Amino acid sequence: MGGPIPVDAASRGGDFYTPAARRFDEETDTKTLLDASKRLADVDPSAADVVFVAGGHGAVADLASPSVGAFLAAAAEAGKVVATVCHGAVALLGPGAEALVRGRRVTGFSDAEEAAVGKVDAVGGPGKTLEARLKAGGADFTSGPDWGEHVVVDGKLVTGQNPASSAAAAAAAVKAATAPPTPEVEAGGG
Repeated sequence: MGGPIPVDAASRGGDFYTPAARRFDEETDTKTLLDASKRLADVDPSAADVVFVAGGHGAVADLASPSVGAFLAAAAEAGKVVATVCHGAVALLGPGAEALVRGRRVTGFSDAEEAAVGKVDAVGGPGKTLEARLKAGGADFTSGPDWGEHVVVDGKLVTGQNPASSAAAAAAAVKAATAPPTPEVEAGGG
């Protein structure tokens, strides 16, 4: 669709609003980019080394779409790193992207965390949570302790469990883009 990108007000409060998030908000260049995003159809999926999909509860409704799925599949096909954090992993379930998780180790916002924030019904109810959907899609889902840092790297697929995993997932994505492929590696959590 392009244009201004909405930001969930809840992400700008409490423990979610980290010093890094504040710096992001204060950057003039960031504000310019958020106000004038490109349509996904106008972006070449092979033009970047990493495609990073951020999460949030809004992602559950917005990102499991054919256009996002096709974009991620094309990026992966081009040998690019595909990375997600928190609810952003729902993009891996969009039509066209399902093969990205089948038989792969992944993580995302866990059922326990969803229950703790009281959002199980908001994401579709039991059996429709991100964790349940990833497992149903054939993913080997793992999670670490609630609210702790947990990142899973499976080749050029990088996933982070929750907001606390954002920085580590980004660092792992950069490493995956700049280093030769390695076997599955799991960092943080259990």
